[in-house]
Amino acid sequence: MGFRRKLYWLILVLMPLFLLAGCGDLEPEMQDTRTVILNMDFHGKSSSRSSSSVSASELSQYNTHLILALPSRENLTSSYSDYYSSFAQGLMNTTDKKVSLEIPLNTQMKIFAFLFQENYSMSELFSGVREVGYYGKSQSFSIGTQTNNLSLGVTLQSTGTTTGDSAPAAPVISGIISGTYTTSQSFTVNGESGATIQYSLDGGSIWNAYSAAITLTSDGSYTITARQRSDAAGNWSANATYITVVINQSTDSTAPTVTFSPANGANGVAISDNITITFSESVRNIDDSVLTDSDLGNLITLKLNSASGSNINFNATINTEKTVITIDPVNDLPDSQTVYVAIGATLEDSADNPITAANASFTTESLTDTTLLAHYAFEGNLNDNSSYNRHLTEVQGSQITYTDINSQYNKSGQAAMFNGTNTHAYDNISIADTDNWTISFWTKPESSNMSQWDSVMSTGDTTGGGRFQIDYSGSDKLRFNVSGTSIAIDLDADEWQHFVFTKEYITSQTLTYYKDGEYLDNKTQVSTRWDKLKIGLNRLGGSYWKGYIDDFRIYNRTLTADEVEELFESYE
Repeated sequence: MGFRRKLYWLILVLMPLFLLAGCGDLEPEMQDTRTVILNMDFHGKSSSRSSSSVSASELSQYNTHLILALPSRENLTSSYSDYYSSFAQGLMNTTDKKVSLEIPLNTQMKIFAFLFQENYSMSELFSGVREVGYYGKSQSFSIGTQTNNLSLGVTLQSTGTTTGDSAPAAPVISGIISGTYTTSQSFTVNGESGATIQYSLDGGSIWNAYSAAITLTSDGSYTITARQRSDAAGNWSANATYITVVINQSTDSTAPTVTFSPANGANGVAISDNITITFSESVRNIDDSVLTDSDLGNLITLKLNSASGSNINFNATINTEKTVITIDPVNDLPDSQTVYVAIGATLEDSADNPITAANASFTTESLTDTTLLAHYAFEGNLNDNSSYNRHLTEVQGSQITYTDINSQYNKSGQAAMFNGTNTHAYDNISIADTDNWTISFWTKPESSNMSQWDSVMSTGDTTGGGRFQIDYSGSDKLRFNVSGTSIAIDLDADEWQHFVFTKEYITSQTLTYYKDGEYLDNKTQVSTRWDKLKIGLNRLGGSYWKGYIDDFRIYNRTLTADEVEELFESYE
């Protein structure tokens, strides 16, 4: 015989279930049914000497098993879609080789099996034509209410072979090849004389004809396939070669556009903001490789002021769609500063159109506190770090020294050492009697040689009321003293401490004081006068502070308790 056939036996065992789906109030034309489990037990046996059995390894390559319960009058073909109106349909679980079907009682039927190599859902099988690998049917049978088990044999054969006849050859698709076209395209599906040709576009609608001529005019992507059957048994041929066609897709010659945020020329940008670079379409590296986060460090420039400025360290990420790069500076950007960001022409779209090199510059927000009248950090000098540049002048003969420090508050840098012998500095400063103010400083007094009236600071250059000073009053106390009104705070020798004094002028003048960020008390007090600031000397002269002073600040406003705490904690 000139044909080849592969046979396989499937033993179907109807496993009894306790749930019976039959009831007397169904419509007359509806039959009682029973839910059964079919146990598909595979045995490699052949019923013909001219046929070879299917190996277990070959069968294991078929991942989808469609099982249909059909009327016994149905004839077997390899086209499972011919039986869309079946009694029952199910997909076999390939792990336990079982499938559950709702089968009508007392009805002559057959079990049809179709095996597919790919994994398909039921909806995917019937939404298009899927290629069958093996198919077959059982002998006729019926079940009743008393049927507990039943064994059936299903003969499998491979697609393209028939029982007794050669399979028809696959039809030929002519007049078109896979590719992209900017105009309509026509093609023909040709088969054997008298054959029925079945063809589809992307698994969509199916037409049947002896020959078929098709023209594709609409924009879109199409997958074309076809098969034919001409033998008396109604067996289909294998599928013709798949052809993929894209119609009316004009050549893409437009490069991706680049947008920066913050935009070029933006002002007042928050120093904590990230920077984004957005592309109008997905981009990749110029060598066609996928753009990843690890590529971005070499593609992006981030500098202060301009392209020739100093580098700003950053991390960068690209989103999944490859359309947005996010730049995250390692530290907050400096305030009141121009920032320059750029990306070179090293990226392209999927049509090889490179981006145009682009850059943007923006200015960060100004965080200058104009109420900070003076700020002496004592980092090796007497410079004022506020915006007013009120640099201190050291008195002639004074010997202020600067020492590296590292305290329990993790203070670092340098602090000024006042040795108690004519070491002080001064500057002119003016705050009106009706103005609010705040004094803040750190100090570490020496444990020995401290004398009463030794002053951290004092004001006033002439005699008269309102001059005040912050001094040592003895008994380990730091005192604020003005015109007979004074307060005293515990002072710890040889320890770093943070002190804040605030004055608030409303209807009366209230002095509030803090130590190490914590509120201590407040007191109504008389007017204060500022016409000269002296650091390290009392208002009358002759008594000098003995110990360290650091981070001395003067504001012309009343800091809140929260601000005082933040100021203290900024050194922790």
